[in-house]
Amino acid sequence: MNSSRGKRKYQPIRESAAVFDAYLAKMRQRGELILPPERALCDLIGCSRGGLRALLTKKLGEGAILKTGKSRSLSLQTATRGKVYGRLAFVALGHLSPGNPAWNKLWCRLSQRAPAAGIAAELLLIPYEIDGFDWEAALADLPRLVVLTTLPKAHRQPFLRLKGKVLVTTESHDAGSFAHMVALDNRAVGRRAAAMLKGHGYARPAMICERLMVEGRPYSQFEERIAGFREACRELGLAFPERALSRVEGRGARLKIDIAQKAKDFALGGFDSIFLHTDNDLDFLVEGLRLAGKSAPEDLGVVTVNSFDTARSRHPEVSSVAHGTDPMAALLLEKARRLYAGDELAFGKTLVEPGIHEGKTLRAAHTAPRSRGAAAMSPTIR
Repeated sequence: MNSSRGKRKYQPIRESAAVFDAYLAKMRQRGELILPPERALCDLIGCSRGGLRALLTKKLGEGAILKTGKSRSLSLQTATRGKVYGRLAFVALGHLSPGNPAWNKLWCRLSQRAPAAGIAAELLLIPYEIDGFDWEAALADLPRLVVLTTLPKAHRQPFLRLKGKVLVTTESHDAGSFAHMVALDNRAVGRRAAAMLKGHGYARPAMICERLMVEGRPYSQFEERIAGFREACRELGLAFPERALSRVEGRGARLKIDIAQKAKDFALGGFDSIFLHTDNDLDFLVEGLRLAGKSAPEDLGVVTVNSFDTARSRHPEVSSVAHGTDPMAALLLEKARRLYAGDELAFGKTLVEPGIHEGKTLRAAHTAPRSRGAAAMSPTIR
């Protein structure tokens, strides 16, 4: 019997070392820091566990990688090729982490990718209640580049008074207060939602959106989503009359109950799909459908915006328009590098185009709804 049968053949250690170096270079190019587990690395590099550990020990000794607990990562020297272009402060409301889940996602992605871009990213958290807050200490030693997320007016003012800083907002509602902005294109969000529904064969959508006032003005992010959805419905031939838009308002339980009621009304009112303005209260839309004896995608299609990752963390995953986290992080870092390389016009105002997550709450493209729901749907909605 051949005892070597079934044993894996590994390449010489010298060749494995070259493959490992190439893999580390690709990690740096992709903005990745954390190395895969040893078993996965063995398969990627084509070497034994013993050979891999010898390579890892060598790289640790050279300072190319670092070991933290059970994981290993690229060192800052390796990730940036030894060069740090400059610092970036990311400002958000919160205590231990950014309190807004959308901005927490952006900070996580930004901080993960910053070392590979040669940018030292720092988090500055501002408490919700600023009475007695030590602004002098908070603003001391701020880098030249400061990225501000959603902040109330009283929280923004100390930053706006700073001299010699490049202030960039990620909040389109605050664009009038800043010379620089990198933000999600919310009109494009609405247009994408309509295009998703059209692509999956829906023709009579409804929309539920919060009526939110911020500092005396309608919240521009939500208003832009409505405008984009309405425009795209008109262009794509989808029926979207005035009664197809429901504006919910209030805080806490009142808002959630209103969303559930509107979802139930739309499910029983001849509409074939619903666009919810954000996924924060997605569970209540689903509950409204249940109360109507309906479900997605069997009876109605559902699409939302993956602002809080609720859409993508549900099972099954809810079809959604992305919140632009990855492209926003990439663009902020690209512009930061350009700024520190001497390009004073690196920023300005830029809107980021959203992507989509297909999910499981839209039927297969251009298939008919099941028969028990078809009788309740009128051919046109006025």
